Amino acid sequence: MPSAIRTDLIERLSPLVRDLATGYARSLPHLHYADIRLEIGEGKYASAENGASKSAGEDAVLAAGIRVLAGDRSVAPGYFGRGLGEADLPRLEAILKEGLDAAYRRALANAEYKADARGKFGPLGEALADTRLHPIRVCQETVPAVYETDPRAVDLGVMVRFTEDISRRVKAAEPAIGYNFISTMTQLTRELFASSEGALIDQAFALTQGMCYVVATGADNSQEIYDVVGHQRGWEILERGVDDPLMPFPPFADFALAMARESALLAAAPVLPGLDDRSALQHARVARDHRASHGARPGPQDGDGVCGAILAAQGPRRHPGGATDRLAAGQRLLGPFATRVRPLQV
Repeated sequence: MPSAIRTDLIERLSPLVRDLATGYARSLPHLHYADIRLEIGEGKYASAENGASKSAGEDAVLAAGIRVLAGDRSVAPGYFGRGLGEADLPRLEAILKEGLDAAYRRALANAEYKADARGKFGPLGEALADTRLHPIRVCQETVPAVYETDPRAVDLGVMVRFTEDISRRVKAAEPAIGYNFISTMTQLTRELFASSEGALIDQAFALTQGMCYVVATGADNSQEIYDVVGHQRGWEILERGVDDPLMPFPPFADFALAMARESALLAAAPVLPGLDDRSALQHARVARDHRASHGARPGPQDGDGVCGAILAAQGPRRHPGGATDRLAAGQRLLGPFATRVRPLQV
C-alpha cells in the first residue's frame, strides 16, 4: 500500500512550519532563537545472495527536530526530536507545538543552571558563556536534488533484477568465490528548515548506493572483502558509474566483478615470510631511535616493542631457548635506558 508520507508534503507543510517558527515560537518569553527542521525521505532497496534475490522493498520516513535558545539570566540551548508516522500527520501542528514547548522548557532549565554555576564558581564560572549564534543572512530558498533518474520513479522489479544479475555474475567470476552478498538502494530526501529569524529553506538531495561483499577461499584460508560505492545522484550512477574528477567510479557491475577477482587473488596469495631475530631487532632499534630523536625517554613501551618484534618474527615457531631467552634479548638491547620490561604473554 502506498504510504501517505511523501516528499511532496513539504510544499503543503512549509507555511505551517514557517508560522510556528516566526509566530508561536517568538511569542514565548525570554526566547532568543528557535528553528524547526522537518525531514521526509522516500527510498527503495534490493539485495541478492549468491545469485538469488534475498530481499526488496520501499519505505518512507518522517522526522522533526527543534532547537531553542532561551533564558533570562543567561542563554542556553534546548532540543526536541521525534520520529513520526502516518498517524501523526493529522495532528502535526499540535506535535510541533508540543516539541517547541519541550525544547523551550529545557532551554530555560539549562540557562538557570548555567546562571547558578556562574555565581557559584566566580571567575571560573565566566567560562559558561551565553549560547549565541553568529549573525547570518536570512534566506528563503529552494534547493532541488540533482539526478537523472528520480529515485521515487525507479521500478522495484528493475532493481531486483539488476541486483540479482550482479550477484550471479560475481558468483561465476572466479571458482574461489564461496559467497557473495549484493545490495542496492536509492532514495530522495527533502529537508525543510524554518527559523524564528525568518529563514525558510527547502533542500532536497538524492542518494544511491551499491554494496558488494565477497568471500573467497584458498588452499588453507578464506578472505572476505567488501566495499560501497555511492553518490548524491539517481539510479543512473549504478548503471553507468560516475565520471567526476573528484570522485570517479565505474558501473556497479564492473566494480563488483573487480572485487570478486581481487578476493580470489588475495586468497591465493602466498603467506608473507616472517623476519629472523636479527632483522626483528634491527626494526626495533629503528623504532626506539626514532622515539628518542623526538624527545621520548625509552621506557617499558620500548621493551614491549623490542620483545614483541622478536616474538612476532618467530611466528608460530618456538624459539630454542623459549620465550624467556627472547625476553632477555630485548632487555640486553634496551640496556640502561629502561628500568623494567613488562612480561609478555606467549
